[in-house]
Parts: sequence; C-alpha cells; structure tokens
Amino acid sequence: MLKNKNKTLDQYQSPMAGMSNRQLRFSGWYVRHKSQFRQLGKAALFVFALVTMSYALYGWSMYLLIGYKQDKTIFQNLISQFSNYDNLKPLYEAQPLDFSATKIFPSSDGQYDFVTEVRNTNSRQVAVISFSYTLGENLTKPQDTIVLPGQTTLLVAFGQETGSYPAGVRLNVLHIAWHRINPHQVFNVSEYISDRLLFTIANFSFSRATARSDVPSHRLTFDITNESAYSYWQPKFIVKLLASDQLVGVLPLTIDRFKSTKTYSLELRSLAPDLIVSQIVLVPLIDVFDEREFILPR
Repeated sequence: MLKNKNKTLDQYQSPMAGMSNRQLRFSGWYVRHKSQFRQLGKAALFVFALVTMSYALYGWSMYLLIGYKQDKTIFQNLISQFSNYDNLKPLYEAQPLDFSATKIFPSSDGQYDFVTEVRNTNSRQVAVISFSYTLGENLTKPQDTIVLPGQTTLLVAFGQETGSYPAGVRLNVLHIAWHRINPHQVFNVSEYISDRLLFTIANFSFSRATARSDVPSHRLTFDITNESAYSYWQPKFIVKLLASDQLVGVLPLTIDRFKSTKTYSLELRSLAPDLIVSQIVLVPLIDVFDEREFILPR
C-alpha cells in the first residue's frame, strides 16, 4: 500500500511548473483588474454607438434641411433636359398613306375595273392594306395589297359586273397593318427595294381589235426582263395601260418562275371597248422582305 502511494506522489506535477515569475505577476494583475476591463469595454462601445448615431442624425438632418431640396431641383432639371417623346412620335411613327381618287375603266361589256393609286411616303414602314369597294349596297370581295416604303401601287378590283357605268364607287380601307423594317437587318431600304425590282419592258406592240378582225380583243405584246440578281416563284404585277401618259386601263399579270436575267415574251388581251394604248408600265405586287417570294439558290 505504501509503495503505491509513493508511486502516485512521484507522478504529481505542480500547476506552477513551466510558468515564469513574469507570467505569474501578469496573471495576478489581470485577475485583479478584470472587472475594470469589462467596464472600460462597455464604455468604449457606448462612445462608439453615440458617435455613429450622432453622425447619422447629423447627416439625415442636413439632407432634410438642404440635400432634399437640392435633389428635387436636380431631378426637375433632368426631366426638363429630356425631350418630349409625344412631340417626337411623328418622327418615328408611320405617316398616313396618300390615296388618290378612284378611277373606273371598262374591262368589257358590262364589266368595270375600279382603280385607286396609293403611295407610301414612309422610308422604313411597310403597309399591308385590306380594302374593298362599295357601289350602292354592293361590296366587292376584300383584298390585301402590300405597299413598300417609298413606293406607289394600285388597289384594283378587276371585272366588276355592274351592267351600266358605276357612278359613286367608294374605296373602303378595312385595315392597315404596319411593319417597320429593322435597320440592323436592312440599312438602306430604298436601295434594297430597287435592287430587287429591276424589271424592264421592250418591244411593246398594241394591236387594236376591229369589227373586221378575226380576234375580237385588243392584243398587247412585249418582252419583259428580270434584270435583278433574284429569281421569283410567281410574282404578280398590275400592268398600267397608258395613252399619251394618261391611264386608260389596267390588266393583271402573273409570271411563273421568273428567273434572274431571263427575258419572257408575253401577250395580253383586253376586251375593253375603244381602247388605245401607246405604252405600258409595270407595277410589281411583290413583298421583297418576304423570303418566300424568292427562289433561293441551291
């Protein structure tokens, strides 16, 4: 028993072992002043909170007294420097189309064509017009026609049976849909259109029907060439019939597979009475912004 007790005493280590006198004195000093350190920390936190709160109250007070009025003045000045977009709307909105008076031309005995010229003065907006004509209580079949930017086209109702001359024909514009051309896709719209609508007429000839003629209709022959670099599936045209630069009638024309650089010899007939034609002008009805119009190269 005594032997085990001596062994335990040999294993005992003093808690002061490894501590110098300096560390011992510092530990005693810290323990005696620990409460004072706590009070000093609380005082420092109180002073910090007081200073920051005072600074915040000072800042808000100065803003309410001076800064708010200055911000209000700056905001009003910024508003006054911006343009009034209501006044700028006419610069980027589509301008109204220009419609001429409706003209009536005989197409055969008892049938007449109703024709209205329309011009799109906008430089970047495409107009799609839904229209019909009214004669008394009768209404022609609604149609859609596209008017490209800067272009003039014709709204035509062909071969309307009226029996007698249709006085009082009135154009009804049912709807106009506008489509703006993205400048990132097409920068120069007029050049884009002109490059794709290069059609020329040559060797025009007009043979007038007579009572002694074997052919009871007027005959128009001409050569048409697609001078553009683009081929079309089935482009449609309106052929303006002119006599001494005066419009005397219109005819529809559709060409199947109109290839680039190709020339076609065509013949048109008209049953309009007393018709005399000295020249013709083509009015394309082609949406050059629709890829479905074109025969894409393989």
